[in-house]
Amino acid sequence: MTDFNIRQAREADVPAIGDLYNYFVRQTAITFDLEEVSLENRIKWFDQFDQFDQFGETGRYRLFVAGTGGALAGFAYSSRYRAKAAYDTTVETTIYTRDDTQRRGLGRALYGALFTALEGENIHRAIAVIAEPNAASDGLHSALGFRKIGVLSDVGYKCGRFRSTGYWEKAMGSG
Repeated sequence: MTDFNIRQAREADVPAIGDLYNYFVRQTAITFDLEEVSLENRIKWFDQFDQFDQFGETGRYRLFVAGTGGALAGFAYSSRYRAKAAYDTTVETTIYTRDDTQRRGLGRALYGALFTALEGENIHRAIAVIAEPNAASDGLHSALGFRKIGVLSDVGYKCGRFRSTGYWEKAMGSG
């Protein structure tokens, strides 16, 4: 495993986060965005507009980045699952890592930092939505205690064909 510097994200990280995300938009079916996301959009996403949904140093919604050799290697975050209040103790988790860092422990370390930060927060479930097929992401989520709970078949069209999404859940500390 290569040493990765993992820390809470700052606004200065947003351009690199956007660049990494846009790689996946352009080159893969991992995200269902069809067009690159602008820096302005990423800044709004980072700020979240609503004081209750902001990424912070405490609370349910966190954003971590990992660096290696002075460059962004990946990011992971938790965000609101759905806007209705009954879902407040459920978060959606997302992770992206550079291709050249995969299978070197970064995903586990980055998600590990996120889940450690979320311990003690009022969270009952974490949900991950994974474009299929994605054996690496399936393996990571399974290894971290997620279980696959279902598939939405052919719900997106990207890279010349229909794509499905797998839904995964992880029980968290809140009762």
